[in-house]
Amino acid sequence: MMKFFARLSLFCALFLLLFPSIQAQDRRSSRKPAEQRTTEFGSSLEQYGKRPKRKPVKQGRSEQPSSDETIRVETDLVVVDFLVSNDKGNIIKGLTKNDFVVSEDGKEQTVELFANGSSDDIPRSIVLILDNSGGQAPYANESIAAAKLLIEKLGDQDRLAIVTGDRKLRIGFTGDKAALYRALDSIDWGWVWNAEYDSLLAVLNELFEETSGQRIVVFQGDGTHAMWMKRDKEHPYPVSYSTLMNNGMRYTGISSISKYGFADVREAIERSRATIYPVIVGWRVLGLSRKVQNENTIASMRTFSRFYGLRDESDMPPVIRKLGHSKLEASLSGQKTMFRVAELSGGLADFIETPDDAKAVYSNIFTVMENRYVIGYHPSNQVKDGKRREIRISVKNRPDLIVTARTHYFFE
Repeated sequence: MMKFFARLSLFCALFLLLFPSIQAQDRRSSRKPAEQRTTEFGSSLEQYGKRPKRKPVKQGRSEQPSSDETIRVETDLVVVDFLVSNDKGNIIKGLTKNDFVVSEDGKEQTVELFANGSSDDIPRSIVLILDNSGGQAPYANESIAAAKLLIEKLGDQDRLAIVTGDRKLRIGFTGDKAALYRALDSIDWGWVWNAEYDSLLAVLNELFEETSGQRIVVFQGDGTHAMWMKRDKEHPYPVSYSTLMNNGMRYTGISSISKYGFADVREAIERSRATIYPVIVGWRVLGLSRKVQNENTIASMRTFSRFYGLRDESDMPPVIRKLGHSKLEASLSGQKTMFRVAELSGGLADFIETPDDAKAVYSNIFTVMENRYVIGYHPSNQVKDGKRREIRISVKNRPDLIVTARTHYFFE
């Protein structure tokens, strides 16, 4: 009897892991406001599918505490944070303002702001997004502990907000570490739907409107919600119809598909000017041989089976074992999309394959943040036409060095 209930729990957990997110008709009754807002968090998602004029994300004045030494970021100052490394992946430190060339749409720009990512003069507004759906439960404790280490390292001028994958704003931007710890501890894991890209879009569209300085998103999840995006030419990895059917579309129909596509995600990334660090939960399958992909898919399923009380995959109900191929394709879609998000924003992606990896991954993210450079410039083209512009940053006379940065933004 105990094994029956264990199998039932595993079935439910994996079903939630693979099943599409369901858009609730009304979330207000179950959500407690994390901060005073004039609109409901996530309301910007209503624009998709209706084709209205996009609401720009303003590079406004920060509401963070003032300081005589804090650099004031004006609305028309374009701020870009970026990493410099060599071909071995080693971070290059100690460069100065005069080492860089910045161009916009092919025209060299005058650098007016320069600092290290660790500078207290340029505050960081960080949003932590945690997918808290059933498939993430085995990683919950270690992920929370790792996130607390990130909070512990926040500087005096830094502010952090927490959002979960069920499209809930748990706490708005604050430097109150005790309040942030409480918000993390209060997250419910397991019996919620995975809507991680809903949460990411809501964050990019809404939370950075009144912030300045560095805008950062730490985006933890498996990325598989990406397969439920509307198909468009920019989707990094559309899955097959059979995988959609096996993952629940046979029960929900076409309504499972989001109103937005990846082109909308790209535009939100570029308009927000945020740097995104995807933290991919689950064993890596992207870029590996088919044999290793299959082995790692089984390893991921074994992580869940052991968490829910089963010895190994042989104890899984047959219906779960048959989901292996669909899970592999869903994982490929999720992981490739997460890497594309990192690339577009100038961030870096990493994997939490086993729960014990979490602390090292979060520690590495903080190290990368601290060792990035920050450049700001007033565009020579001051016409706020709302058009997409291209940014290029290079190190003078050092073609061997790699600059990881966003490549496009909108001047609005």
